[in-house]
Amino acid sequence: MTQPNFAFGDNCKNILGCKPSGDQNKPVKIDLKEPLLDLKDIGCFHQGSIFLNKEGKMYQFGTNENNKEVKVENVKKIWCGTWHYAFVTNENDVYMLGRNSAGQLGNGNQTNADTPFKVNFFNEKGLTLKQIVLGYQQSYFLCENGELYGCGSNQYGDLGLGPKGNQSTITKLESDVLGVYSGKISYFFHFLKEDGLYASGNNGSGNLGNGSNQNVKVPVKVKLPEGFEHQYQTSGYFHSLILGEQNNSQVLLTTGSCTINGLNKELNVFTPIPFFQDKLIKSFDCGCEHTILLTEDSRIYCWGYGAHGRCGNGSTTNQVQPYEVVIKEISEDQNLKVHAGCYSSFVFHCDEEESTNEFLELFKSEKCADFEISKFKVHKELLVVRTGSSIEKVKDILSYHTDEELEVFFYWLYGDKITKPMILKKICLKFGIENPISHKLKSDLAKLFKDDDSKDFTIKVTIDDEEEYDDNEEEEEEFEEIFVHKFVLYAKSGLFREMFNNINENKKINSIKDFSGKTVESIEIFIKFLYTNQIELTADDDPQLIVEELQDATEYYQLGSKALNVHLTRLKKQFNII
Repeated sequence: MTQPNFAFGDNCKNILGCKPSGDQNKPVKIDLKEPLLDLKDIGCFHQGSIFLNKEGKMYQFGTNENNKEVKVENVKKIWCGTWHYAFVTNENDVYMLGRNSAGQLGNGNQTNADTPFKVNFFNEKGLTLKQIVLGYQQSYFLCENGELYGCGSNQYGDLGLGPKGNQSTITKLESDVLGVYSGKISYFFHFLKEDGLYASGNNGSGNLGNGSNQNVKVPVKVKLPEGFEHQYQTSGYFHSLILGEQNNSQVLLTTGSCTINGLNKELNVFTPIPFFQDKLIKSFDCGCEHTILLTEDSRIYCWGYGAHGRCGNGSTTNQVQPYEVVIKEISEDQNLKVHAGCYSSFVFHCDEEESTNEFLELFKSEKCADFEISKFKVHKELLVVRTGSSIEKVKDILSYHTDEELEVFFYWLYGDKITKPMILKKICLKFGIENPISHKLKSDLAKLFKDDDSKDFTIKVTIDDEEEYDDNEEEEEEFEEIFVHKFVLYAKSGLFREMFNNINENKKINSIKDFSGKTVESIEIFIKFLYTNQIELTADDDPQLIVEELQDATEYYQLGSKALNVHLTRLKKQFNII
């Protein structure tokens, strides 16, 4: 059954996609029909919104005809500025469209684009994009190598280029950058480096958090509280928010205008919001002058300007401190996202990540388990790597918890799924894990890949030996052994899943000969992908051979991962493989 989605705030030209006309000061159901019943993401620009479905198709509401399909398919993510937006396809192609008055589309002119055009700049330079962020009239592009590029307005130092004017072509801004942050209606930006946070641009409300209210043309370093570890941030027109950890606890920092920063006092340095100190924050987003925030137990909070009803408090009065928006149809076990438009707010359901589902299914199947804790069959090495503890300590700590509590813990351990955050935090604290939200399964699996000592299964790959043998001499077959974890093979590969399901539980099988006919190099790259969801080639690898063999291995091992196909498509483009 499809779960309902909700919106409130500015509904000019039916931006919200809901049936009642006019602004909505309380949550109302979004009136979506096929093909938008299964949402993947929502993006908002001024007087318009973009709805992305699971099939990768986009539909626009507001400025143009409602429910108008944008004629690009296989879209996996969208970003919106105030008047322009960008999206990336499953093939990692980037497209942009919208207003271009300051050159924010980066195509060398200032002519608006009514239809999407492909951005070739990064492919031509052999750069892989890591992050895209759009502001009011500017765009930022962060590459995997740490190079930060931008285009558009530099009126207030929006690009950090000093006295230079607007940039209508994509221009390099910085190197060695870890993350870039702005907001869909912001005239400023922040970026993170190893030595700290930097900011540039409009600062009239202290929104840069650098202790001043003066605009900044060249990036300056922003002082954060002692011991604070930055995780994520975004901003509005007059305020900025940062989520991170301090003293092993989650902390939300704010700065900017008093009406919208959540503390009801003027700020120009980043300051904690105490209201959220005992809550686990899942995500948040900033509109022009308001914020919507989602906790891990599916509670929704809003604060800021109340015009258009964007805070969902039943009025248009300002909400100077966080207010819980109660939606009766939502329960704490639902997988939700929140999004802020310029003057609106959205709460919608979304599918879990593919990798998360795979290991949750492993947990539910009880296959390849090593032992039982209460009624649950579990996998030793996953317990060890996720908790950072010995198996004896794990067993001892978990023995004091009820089945209900254990189920909460195992859903997080196998799938990063947080159903009851307070119960989870209580258990995780016993393992020294203060913030389970930032403790991701993906990172722990990558650690497990490097742990050869704990691997319990061997794949024997035949080594091609071109040495000639005497006709009377019997040729001995040589193998290269690749070590893996049996439970990873079960979770990821349909071939191994079927094999393990057909084996008598009393029969132990610890190795198998690989019959795919692929090279050792290809099988090693393939196995590493099962753990890391990444493909990395060395200088000695033949890209064309590797891509061909990985494609065949995907079919042979019955791998149901879209991520591998995305990587293969990227490699084909990078090395011009037909």
